[in-house]
Amino acid sequence: MERLAVQDHQVLVLAAGDTPAARNNARGHLFENFVALLLHEYGYEAPTTSDLNVHSDGIEIDITATNTITHQRAVVECKAYTSNVRAQACTSFLGKLQLARYETDDNVFGYFFALPRLVAEGEEVAKKARTRDKHFRYFNVTDVVNLLRNRRLITEPPEETRAVAHLLSDPAVMITEHGIYSCAKSLDPVTHRADSVLV
Repeated sequence: MERLAVQDHQVLVLAAGDTPAARNNARGHLFENFVALLLHEYGYEAPTTSDLNVHSDGIEIDITATNTITHQRAVVECKAYTSNVRAQACTSFLGKLQLARYETDDNVFGYFFALPRLVAEGEEVAKKARTRDKHFRYFNVTDVVNLLRNRRLITEPPEETRAVAHLLSDPAVMITEHGIYSCAKSLDPVTHRADSVLV
């Protein structure tokens, strides 16, 4: 039996700046714009950011948005880290969602984005919440990539034009000031070392 490694995409937020603080600030706003674009593609008006934190291992955003057609409100939390997100982040969001429902009505939607994904315990929390709450959705990196592909905001990286097909590794979505791109490393078929990046 041949082994097959399944790789998650990475989400890379790339920004320029003269200092680490300036780069972090630019990264935070690029990610904020990315989330706003994604929500807009799926029917939401320009969202309102209530909290934006950027630190060395990730970006956190709290957002409220209103659906353009139904006018239903959504509470959105996005966590993009270098490693999987702890379960406590999901339980905390579920508490915020319930408070939002107490303040307005029971129809507030809740969207929790955890990139790359929740840890196993968090996945279980999100799964249980989803079975009991039809207005709650959890999105990991694979879900986000699928949302982007469904709206044709990204495509697969370009195919190799050489006669020898190369292996691809490290799939990623790059968020930059110039746009959103899908990319992957092309590996030499003999050495298995990256010899180019396809964007």
